[in-house]
Amino acid sequence: MQKQVSLRVANRKDSRQAIMMILPMMAGFILFTYVPIFYILRFAFFNYNGFRARFIGMDNFIRLFTRDIDYWKSITVGR
Repeated sequence: MQKQVSLRVANRKDSRQAIMMILPMMAGFILFTYVPIFYILRFAFFNYNGFRARFIGMDNFIRLFTRDIDYWKSITVGR
């Protein structure tokens, strides 16, 4: 019985140690992956004038695909 309890304590300590080793990597992954994705989406749906943001929804994408000639030229450059 005593040996079983000491094994549980050892497993709990190993688990804590593993979590503490993985935590910095996960924090870096979230910081350098999900935070930029969030900011990209925020910039895509808002119009910024340098100080204030105004929600414009899909207008940026509509303008890109319908009125921006340079975008379509850039798509065909490598062909």
